[in-house]
Amino acid sequence: MYSPNEYAFVNALIEKRDLKDCYTKVETVSCIFDLLWRIYLDFYAQLNPKMEVFIERKQKLWKEKRESKHIIYVIKNMFISKSSRVVFEARKYVYDGGITTHIYPKGKGSHYNLTMAIKNGHMNNVAYILKKNVVANANAYNKVLFNVIIDYFEKKYGGADRENIDEKWKNRPMTGCSDEHYLLALIAHLSANEIEINNSVMVVVPRKEELLYGTKIES
Repeated sequence: MYSPNEYAFVNALIEKRDLKDCYTKVETVSCIFDLLWRIYLDFYAQLNPKMEVFIERKQKLWKEKRESKHIIYVIKNMFISKSSRVVFEARKYVYDGGITTHIYPKGKGSHYNLTMAIKNGHMNNVAYILKKNVVANANAYNKVLFNVIIDYFEKKYGGADRENIDEKWKNRPMTGCSDEHYLLALIAHLSANEIEINNSVMVVVPRKEELLYGTKIES
């Protein structure tokens, strides 16, 4: 799931031990935005949906001039944000060889087991079912799973702007992340307690001395 150097950076970030340590450790990893997207989906997407657009914007700026300040911005704002291990732990369960955790009564629909796992909050089972059903590089097929998920939550919470939702799927920006990972994070977010979700668009600006870090960051 993560290399040793990536794990060191992730732990420093999630445990919020020392921000300077995060800036130092990120210089030991490569494909930094691929890593930041994985970290976002694993630890931040559930409770910080607005961060997705922020990371996307910083990635575009990074691609233009390769200025490390854009990475420092993302790290700083991740560091101060509330994280959740729900997606990470469910992914790790499957990664470590975990199998189905619950057997559900037979029901209608080809993805009945997925909706039952979501309904009952069985996230390890959700991750296992997605692992079995998501097909790599098969956008049209995986879009069907996306629609099943949105249909379930639309029935649960009420109407939704399907046009904008479809655009969100079409334009999902996560580089280096699988549809399986994206869908798992989406389910975790839509299942979260609304009170815990941070919908703020406020961005914390790093201090001048912080922007001096990251000069050895690889693209």
